[in-house]
Amino acid sequence: MTLKKLFLFFIFSMATMAAFAQTQVYARVDKTYAEVKEEITLTINVVSNSTNIKNPIMPSLPNFNIYSSGQARNVSMINGKVSVNMHFNYILSPRFAGKSTIGSFAVEVDGQVYKTEPIEVEVYRAGQGSGAKTTAGKMPAYSSSQTYQNKVKAAKTGQAQKPSQIAPSKRNLYPDFFMTAKVDKMQAYLNEQINLKIRFYQNKSTLGNPQYERPKMEGFIFEDIKTNEGFEEKGGSQYRYIEFEMALFGILPGEATIGSAKVEYVPSSGMFDAFDMFFGSAASPQIVKTEPIEITIKPLPTKDKTANFAGAVGRDFQISTQVDKAELHVGETLVLTTKISGIGNMRAIDTLPALDLGPSFRIYDSTSSSSTKIRSGLLGGIKEFKTIIVPRTSGNFTIPPSVFQYFNPQIESYQTIQSAPINLKVLPALDNQRDALAVQDFSQNSAQNGKKIERISRDIYYLKKEETSLLNKTLTAVKYFGKYNYLLFAVLALALLINFISKGEFEFLSNQKAYLKAKRKISKAQNISAIAPALQEYLAAKQGKALGIMTIAQSAKNLKLDTATSTLLNAFWQELEMLKYAPSDTLKNTLALKQFVQRALNLLKQIEKEAK
Repeated sequence: MTLKKLFLFFIFSMATMAAFAQTQVYARVDKTYAEVKEEITLTINVVSNSTNIKNPIMPSLPNFNIYSSGQARNVSMINGKVSVNMHFNYILSPRFAGKSTIGSFAVEVDGQVYKTEPIEVEVYRAGQGSGAKTTAGKMPAYSSSQTYQNKVKAAKTGQAQKPSQIAPSKRNLYPDFFMTAKVDKMQAYLNEQINLKIRFYQNKSTLGNPQYERPKMEGFIFEDIKTNEGFEEKGGSQYRYIEFEMALFGILPGEATIGSAKVEYVPSSGMFDAFDMFFGSAASPQIVKTEPIEITIKPLPTKDKTANFAGAVGRDFQISTQVDKAELHVGETLVLTTKISGIGNMRAIDTLPALDLGPSFRIYDSTSSSSTKIRSGLLGGIKEFKTIIVPRTSGNFTIPPSVFQYFNPQIESYQTIQSAPINLKVLPALDNQRDALAVQDFSQNSAQNGKKIERISRDIYYLKKEETSLLNKTLTAVKYFGKYNYLLFAVLALALLINFISKGEFEFLSNQKAYLKAKRKISKAQNISAIAPALQEYLAAKQGKALGIMTIAQSAKNLKLDTATSTLLNAFWQELEMLKYAPSDTLKNTLALKQFVQRALNLLKQIEKEAK
């Protein structure tokens, strides 16, 4: 097997594994107890990051007459994640009374077969009375592929919710699409964390992907925590939701406003989705949004606040200090690192209290860096300060503890912590450092006394050696040619151009130019949408004519690409077409952009190698 085949095998294997890991297939019915003359609605739901989804293969159902009631397809992309949600709907008409089993449905996604778990239902005849069981308050039969079962198991811990059955007579008071916004507190201290959760609910499909617009934050700074997806029952109907969780910090005392979050979507027309995707939907875009929320930001109390307070608000703070060496010579540099960790907004910690070590040390301004970490929905992290210290005199010294004060909103009071002291041993300066230290001290004393140091003479002159070799003489002669040297390079460039034209390699230069131009445009793409035009321009240049209505498959055939390369090109182009419906934030996502640029460059290189 050649290296090329191994590479393609690896690519397809990774793609298959990724699809397997992110594909969910499950089945549910609207009722598990039904009269013989009643109908049971069965839904096969497939959630995947792949569009290669085949129709379900039905099991043998001798106790039912089964009819297809259509299917719905929803392709969405939020925060760079593409998700295809397929619904295959069936109507089951019972033929006999008694307990029956709806067997496993098989769905093939990207060549991988997923099976749902069997569903137990019970059918009774009218007038059975005590034998009949009401459907009100019962859970619907709900089966899934093994991958999705893990997600359902998580629902029991509160991470997601399984749909519960509601009496058929109960009317849903919620619209098909709506949004909610909730905060964990309506009042908070300055720099105290406020958790905001925004949810977009839908119980019907959309054409393309909904576009999310973040709310405007007046008087806050914020950090994204995570994005959640799941299912929830609202008013007797099953809704799918996506949740955006953020941490907010008030920066000014007074009233602060969380603006309206918005989602724009186009309702799906069901079985005509594919037609609408190509020829445009007759439905107009719809918008749902949240209501603004007013938050009261309270100032921090002044009681017990000391000069050591650096603006930190939170809990579980710790402070430590360390030096890169405990023993050094006079004139050597010492790095003092002060590390502060805890739960809170680390960016609010601007400075540390001034460090005073007396005249025996020179202290330079500190530099800082911070890192954040989310733990159980709370933002925290580490803030580091590095201070450069240079000893002036020898002896044994002690760096005193660093004192740090922060405000704990849970107990509404200030708390003070401190690091351990550090002992230093400073040895006399080394011989090669004494002169430099003496000059440095003289310079400092002169500056303090108002004296200016002037240069009165210079005793170092540059030496010029006479060129003796033929090469040196030639180079010297060329050097003194001055601006006429450019003529030599112009003549050489013209000779090379004439040589290329005479050998019939001008077409090669044109092809290379198209390749390099496309490579440059793709490498410098600012968002994902800029990749497709560059690739399209390159394919047109390779064929010597505009693509027009020519398909990508036809272009690959014209260029005589290998079957594997043609397949990769078609799949990649479909992804780019799908991303046209993505929100602008998604197209500029740094991680997603880097991945698409690298894939495009690899594909471009392969096409250039194979194209004829």
